[in-house]
Amino acid sequence: MNGVTAFDPRDFEAEPPLPDLPLRVVSFHQFDADRDKLVDKTADLLRTNQITLQPGDRSSILHFALLNYTDAQKNTYAYQFSGLNDTWHHQTEPYLRLGNLPYGDYQLLIRGQSADGRMSAVPLAIEVHVLRPFYLRSWFLFSLFVLVLGGVWAWGRWRDRQHQRSQIRLQAQIDEATQTIARQAQDLQQLDEAKSHFFANISHEFRTPLTIILGMADRLHQQADPQLRQSASLIERNGRSLLRLVNQILDLTKLEAGAMTLQPVRADLVGFLHYLAESFQTMATAKGIHLHFQADQPVVDTDFDKDKLGDILSNLLTNALKFTPAGGHVSCQLTTHPTYPPLSADYYQAVVPDESGEDSWLAIHVYNTGPGISAQDLPHVFDRFYQRSVPANPTQPVAETGGTGIGLSLVRELLLLMHGGLAVRSKPNEGTEFVIRLRQTRQSPVALTPGTEPVMPNTPTPDNVALTATADADKPVLLLVEDNDDVARYIVSCVQADYNVLWAPNGQAGIDLALEKIPDLIISDVMMPRKDGFELCATLKSDERTSHIPIVLLTARAATDDRLTGLRRGGDAYLVKPFQREELLLVLRNLLQAQRRLQRYYSQRALGNVQSNLVQPVEADALDDQFIRKLRSTLEQHLNDANLDTEQICQLMGMSRNSLYRKTLALTGMSIIPYLRALRLQKAEALLKNASMSIADVAYAVGFENPRYFSRVFSEEKGISPSSFRDTAQAVR
Repeated sequence: MNGVTAFDPRDFEAEPPLPDLPLRVVSFHQFDADRDKLVDKTADLLRTNQITLQPGDRSSILHFALLNYTDAQKNTYAYQFSGLNDTWHHQTEPYLRLGNLPYGDYQLLIRGQSADGRMSAVPLAIEVHVLRPFYLRSWFLFSLFVLVLGGVWAWGRWRDRQHQRSQIRLQAQIDEATQTIARQAQDLQQLDEAKSHFFANISHEFRTPLTIILGMADRLHQQADPQLRQSASLIERNGRSLLRLVNQILDLTKLEAGAMTLQPVRADLVGFLHYLAESFQTMATAKGIHLHFQADQPVVDTDFDKDKLGDILSNLLTNALKFTPAGGHVSCQLTTHPTYPPLSADYYQAVVPDESGEDSWLAIHVYNTGPGISAQDLPHVFDRFYQRSVPANPTQPVAETGGTGIGLSLVRELLLLMHGGLAVRSKPNEGTEFVIRLRQTRQSPVALTPGTEPVMPNTPTPDNVALTATADADKPVLLLVEDNDDVARYIVSCVQADYNVLWAPNGQAGIDLALEKIPDLIISDVMMPRKDGFELCATLKSDERTSHIPIVLLTARAATDDRLTGLRRGGDAYLVKPFQREELLLVLRNLLQAQRRLQRYYSQRALGNVQSNLVQPVEADALDDQFIRKLRSTLEQHLNDANLDTEQICQLMGMSRNSLYRKTLALTGMSIIPYLRALRLQKAEALLKNASMSIADVAYAVGFENPRYFSRVFSEEKGISPSSFRDTAQAVR
């Protein structure tokens, strides 16, 4: 009363609870691809309580509602895909778009809540089945498997057919190539046989004229005229050298044809080798080489073909002496071995013998000091016609490096015939060693004359033709650069009547001698050791001291490219061996006439008074023009120096006295002192035309200490006194 309100809490507990709210599906729409529109599938959903979704379906939409009409717009919902994600997702919208679900079976749970907090009675549960994509369905995978398997099978069959076709095509190409190779081999064999027949025929044909040449040379030896006997000695020596080459070619031809047989005899090999080595002693002594022979046994009784073994060792010893410098050593050593003697790995074995059997063995070592053979050349030295283009040590003073390239090839073929062994080793700048290995047998008949003379070397015989002619001041100086003594002697005999001859045995010696002596002419071979003729020509033509000297290249290389190379390097003439004496003399005479034309031109140019009608000779060289300009300019700068002499001029020009003298005389026809005097008098003429200078002043200005001496020299040279010359010049003016 009076404003007080009273209640009993138990009265509230007696009130009934509010009822749960039902949650219902309102509608379900799904896109039908056949109809191309959304289709209402609510009835199907209510009947089956299951939703089936296509892979990638994004158009299906499910509407639902919480049956609460009080503030219905404030109802909230939550859903969960059981089996995919256990998280409840809350939203206020009464619908749900079903899409982007992975394939599989899930249970969609939906529940609702009203504004006053009442929940739906039970969650709405709907089964959701998302179909697999077609590429993951079993029928597609099976089809794909069958397709891949079929493709692999088809590819394998295609590859097999392609391989069979390739095999057929390759076999056809092989058959065609085999037939081609067989035809080429047959052609090469026929060509080789034709070549062998040709060499045999031409070699036999060589023997006829050689027989006549050697016979006539022998008759000339019997003449009393010393000149004829000298010529006969030269003819005989070179004829026998040519005969030896012919015999080697014939032997190679027989070996190729299988027509050569061994004719062994039983004899003392030590005596044979000792006699053979002694036959080369003269050649070794002439070259300043020490030749030795050694054997580990005093007597070695064995079978050998003396002619074939003589050819083998003659070739080896000839090469050893050829490539050994003066002061070097050549040794021939014979050793015996009870069993096969193996060689170390540093040997190159060109012929490897059969090691079977228990025979004793013999080894012959031929060793020489010298430039050696490079590693890249070593496997090729036994090839036919092979020659080293460059010595292993170009600075090594070896006498000769030329050859035919036949000797070592013949050695190899002969040792193959003898079933022996052939090996070589070499160290550059130290030496080379050849090793021959032969079986020691005693089955042949004993030789009646075991010391029969073997093949003799081509030993040079001294003659009376000097390699340097007697000096004569009236003769031009000719420098001969030739490595072959016989050729040098022949050329000297051709030109010694008209020239003072100097001789150099190789290109480098020729360059040194040319720079020292400044000759008037040079004859040079092309193929020489140390430096060849092309290098000599290029060196001398590019040097100011020797650029004016005419050079004649004399060689057996007759190819057009060789001629052009020589002319490009500055050669003035190119003669091919063999040449005629008259041809050589005519070429030298023409070069001297051209040199005289150059003298007339440069003598006027040196004094600066070149006539207008004087045409520059084609032989004129830029280096020579430069030298004349330099010499005149140097002298003109020192004309007033009365003490200027030859020594000072040589220092100013940077040349030796002899080089400057020979160069100036060759170009102008005047030596240094007369040329200096001509320049002084030429300047005096110009000064005398100036009336302001006295005769004495003019004399002092041009380097004369005594005016009287100046007047006498001027009068002698010009035919008029200095004062009269001045009066005449002023009168003309």
